[in-house]
Amino acid sequence: MFDSMSFPSVCSWNAMLSSYFQSGNHKEAVKLFREDALIWKCKCGNIEEAHMSFNAMAIKNTVTWNEMIHGYAQNGCGDEAVSLYKEMIALSEKPDSITFVAVLTACSHSGLTDVGIEIFKSMEQEHGVEPVLDHYTCIINPLGRAGLFEEAEVLIDRMPYKDDSVIWEVLLSSCRLHVNVTLAKRAADKLFRLAPHDVTPYVLLGNIYSSLERWDDARAIRDLMREKQVMKDPGCSWIEYQSGDANLYGGR
Repeated sequence: MFDSMSFPSVCSWNAMLSSYFQSGNHKEAVKLFREDALIWKCKCGNIEEAHMSFNAMAIKNTVTWNEMIHGYAQNGCGDEAVSLYKEMIALSEKPDSITFVAVLTACSHSGLTDVGIEIFKSMEQEHGVEPVLDHYTCIINPLGRAGLFEEAEVLIDRMPYKDDSVIWEVLLSSCRLHVNVTLAKRAADKLFRLAPHDVTPYVLLGNIYSSLERWDDARAIRDLMREKQVMKDPGCSWIEYQSGDANLYGGR
């Protein structure tokens, strides 16, 4: 169960360490502790120290390769993540589904669209790993950011997750970036059917209309929200003063 987790939480790591020690399996406990240290160095942004720890490991498994690639992705080091992935393949280490989530995330965050597409295509053809929703999301995102909407729609049409709201929300966000009203309307209409009470598509489409000064269309979106009783959570902050605290709300 632990090995099947994409990125285990602190509680999961601690539970496994405790189990190894209690059962007298000290060797595995130390190995797991080193992996845990690698993860937290990455999470804290100490990417150079993390890489030194990674290189110092006598035996590396898929988990450690995945965590180092993911660490690079988290810290905006897309080129380094791709380079490490290629090194992993060159050493005949077998990538798994989590490996591809990590490296495709790195490509997405760093704008390495062409590299990401190449890696995505190799998943099933060369490594026998069938893409799941996380992988499709990781590749739709950079396609949309790059304005390659036709390619993104073709991929969505071919994949088994075309009716998943996450994919269409990612595409709609990209439409806002490039102010593609036609596709934004199509993506929003899809989301209105798939997730009728999700406020996100209403807000994104309304913002696109407002940015183009299409006030009547923006007003129509707000009217539709009221009609369907879709509520936007108000922004909230608080201040401390002499007699106590005060909560401040906006956007009610």
